[in-house]
Amino acid sequence: MKTNEKYIIDEMFDKADVDAARLLLDESQHIVISAHQMPDGDAIGSCLGLAAYLRDKGKEVTVIMPNSFPSFLNWMEGAEDVLLYDRQRQVAEEAIAQSDLIFYLDLNAPYRMLELGSVLDNRQVHKIVIDHHLNPEIACDVLFSYPQASSTCELVLRFIHALGDYDLVSKEGAECLCTGMMTDTGAFQYNSNSPEFFILLAMLMGKGADKDMIYRRVYHSYNKSRYLLLGHILNNNIEYIDELHASIFTLSREEMRNAGYIKGDVEGFVNIPLEIQGMKLSISLREDLDKSPLVHVSIRSVDDIPANEMASRFFNGGGHLNAAGGRLECTLEEACQIAHKACQAYADILK
Repeated sequence: MKTNEKYIIDEMFDKADVDAARLLLDESQHIVISAHQMPDGDAIGSCLGLAAYLRDKGKEVTVIMPNSFPSFLNWMEGAEDVLLYDRQRQVAEEAIAQSDLIFYLDLNAPYRMLELGSVLDNRQVHKIVIDHHLNPEIACDVLFSYPQASSTCELVLRFIHALGDYDLVSKEGAECLCTGMMTDTGAFQYNSNSPEFFILLAMLMGKGADKDMIYRRVYHSYNKSRYLLLGHILNNNIEYIDELHASIFTLSREEMRNAGYIKGDVEGFVNIPLEIQGMKLSISLREDLDKSPLVHVSIRSVDDIPANEMASRFFNGGGHLNAAGGRLECTLEEACQIAHKACQAYADILK
């Protein structure tokens, strides 16, 4: 155990890995940090939280994302400086070419970064992975892979703490890390039952992170279009498979455009059917706004129903036990048929 002020937490990381990462940090000056496509609160929060810490250590840091993130995360420190690879390719590639260390956060495989993944993979510099997904596939020098962690933001805080640099966590960095811990646990509704989770949260609040303010900024700053879409789905587009305690809902690009869709509008929709008593599985199928045919799949489950296994078997994806996702290059109708087959494949445990 290590003590920082009044906080005591178990050291999760192997000391040899921490020492190796410390050496790489000491030898590096130009650092790139990146995460998965369609970044969520944990991806953005972990990248910006780590970036804030590294900048306080005197490093030059560039955060690059494969594509855009929800507008309700724009308030975080450093969000305005994030490079989006699909829109700022030249500037992003210049930063990658100058880098001497790359951090991969909140992902386990390069394909989850789209084209950015191969660009980073081809850059021959030292690499560190910090992630909480199963089956890591990224070639790196140091791997911090802990699927039992609530979030990558938790792991970044543990990483900074293990380096002995908790004192360098700023209020703004703490807010970023708190955001990811909050969003990846559904505002502390799941995967947050460990007493130590709340010690880590207290460490961030001790730096000035206002948990209530963060909740309001994340969950009380949606667009009107979000509720138009939600009402439409619940009234017209959701199918309940009662005998399997499952639901499937769809959203077409035409429906999104008609509602005035803005990035992030459908965040969390897949969780809503699980609020129904007895519901065990929820599948969301959403057409991509630009590429066709392409359907984005989100899966949520309860108890031991393996959303990650279902995502891998049927939707070219993966994730966590109760939260996973994937992609299908087909029509929305064909995706719906595949979702029905997926439900039937797990009928025994769903019943």
